[in-house]
Amino acid sequence: MRRVWLHSRYSVIIFLKPIFGLGDDFDNTYTLDYKETFIYEYGEGASIVNVRSFYDTFAPDDAQNYETRTLYKYEYVYDGKRIMKNRIYQVNNHSESSWDLINERGTRIPVVL
Repeated sequence: MRRVWLHSRYSVIIFLKPIFGLGDDFDNTYTLDYKETFIYEYGEGASIVNVRSFYDTFAPDDAQNYETRTLYKYEYVYDGKRIMKNRIYQVNNHSESSWDLINERGTRIPVVL
């Protein structure tokens, strides 16, 4: 996991598959299948209000350029310190600025801040 700070309200976390050995122990049959990148947007009191996720998949013969990219956005609605709703959106491929709601969870998820 690698964390990159962009701004005081944003952070980026990139999850990569673990390294499979070093030096003589390196497994050179390892291929990069996917990479998932998260961009966090913080609200008041350091609570996360939005998370943008980039899920990139790679062809087995080309780990330099992604083959497909899926974009998701997670929104959190708070009541005080409790998350009341979590909405998951996926980018609409027919519009660069449009998101489609794919799931909404309205249960009370306890969060201790």
